Amino acid sequence: VGLMSVGSAGEAERFALTLQTGKRWSPAAVREGVRLRERFARLRWLTEDVAREGVRVQVEAIPPDPSLVKWFSPSQSAGQASETLQIWWLRERGENLSRALERAVGSLNPQRDRLMLVGLPPKGESLAPVILAGSGLSTGVLTSATTRTEGVVSDVDLTPTLLQWMGLPLRVGEHPMRVVRKDPFSTTQSLAQRYRWNAQALIPLGAVQVLGGLLAVLASLRQARGGSVSRRGRLLLSVAIGLLLSLPAGTVIAPYLPASNLTLYVANILLAAAGLSLLAHWGVWEQPFRAYIRACALSALVLLADTMSGQQGAKFSVYSAYALSGIRFYGIGNELMGVLVGCALAWGIAWLTCSGERRAVGGNRDGAGDSSLGGKPGGLANRHDGTGLCVGEWAPERQTAMGAGRRLASRRRAGCCRGDVAGQSQRAAFPPGRYLAALAGGGLGRRDGDSALQNGADDARAE
Repeated sequence: VGLMSVGSAGEAERFALTLQTGKRWSPAAVREGVRLRERFARLRWLTEDVAREGVRVQVEAIPPDPSLVKWFSPSQSAGQASETLQIWWLRERGENLSRALERAVGSLNPQRDRLMLVGLPPKGESLAPVILAGSGLSTGVLTSATTRTEGVVSDVDLTPTLLQWMGLPLRVGEHPMRVVRKDPFSTTQSLAQRYRWNAQALIPLGAVQVLGGLLAVLASLRQARGGSVSRRGRLLLSVAIGLLLSLPAGTVIAPYLPASNLTLYVANILLAAAGLSLLAHWGVWEQPFRAYIRACALSALVLLADTMSGQQGAKFSVYSAYALSGIRFYGIGNELMGVLVGCALAWGIAWLTCSGERRAVGGNRDGAGDSSLGGKPGGLANRHDGTGLCVGEWAPERQTAMGAGRRLASRRRAGCCRGDVAGQSQRAAFPPGRYLAALAGGGLGRRDGDSALQNGADDARAE
């Protein structure tokens, strides 16, 4: 037993064409019908192929449908055939369907024959039940190399499976279904429930992310224009933005967590995203930019860890519900790939910028005693640990007057092009006494520099 992904080929005509060719086609191709064989000489046509190999093909539609019977009937019939392929196309409901099924399977011998039973999904659905039974088949769930997911197969796997049953050769890229020994009913029920939740949660989560992003932008603009926002309000805004950044990673974590209904499933996604946001803010509550970079790093790590552990999260993530679209069953999908690339770039650029500034500052250690800087700035540059610039940009309010002197002296020695901009941000962050002390320490001799720094520190304490 398994779930079959039919993608957008849920209509009967398109499914019939997929069964004949082992491939999916667009609606325009379906309208061409059998003329596709004239356009594509090497195209597989199931009933024609098996008839050439000496297999008799029988087609019956209930209720009668001559056009459908003609669609599946081969142009030539096998003479003395040892094997028979029966295709029953049933369009009945309720008791009529039960009677039609009894008629279809009543003549089968379970010790010799095999049955493939497929039910097309209702309009708008993308998953259908599929059952294999008969000689040599064990109890379990179906899978294939196409989906690499236990309990899920694709409609393009039907044709290779029938060919394999009849001992006929397969082409490159054709993957027959196989059975995995697991409880078929609980597994398929769990999968169907998970896919249904993904379909139901996709639009609400997308709306949360879009509306939340708009509200975050509006709140940030208000804060940038000088609107009064409390410290708690700024912190909540920062954590909320981190939650939005971490939401895709939350959809990857949620499949690993237990959930008995849709509400708990969505709650797991939001809680996982909130947990990543809080973890990213840990220790840097007053530094939102640094927290956002951490959130990007954590999201990238979650995706990489899931990939290394078998992609359980990516396969069943709301943002990459492969079986619902049937487009792909490998990789992490375009949506999560975009998240991974974006997060990795943000993390990498921030790290390179920080490390580059550290190297620029660290290169000033050889400038001790330089006459153009004075003895004191040279000594400051010699003792600079290379991290003050990067940390200072994230948390300038925590730097002392001595730290400001070190950064300015190092910038002058390194010729940093960002010196003017950084100096302007320091004017806003430091009291006048500290800033003047830092400037004085950057252009005087050793003794005068010491005196200016001491005076600046005294002024700052007095303020």
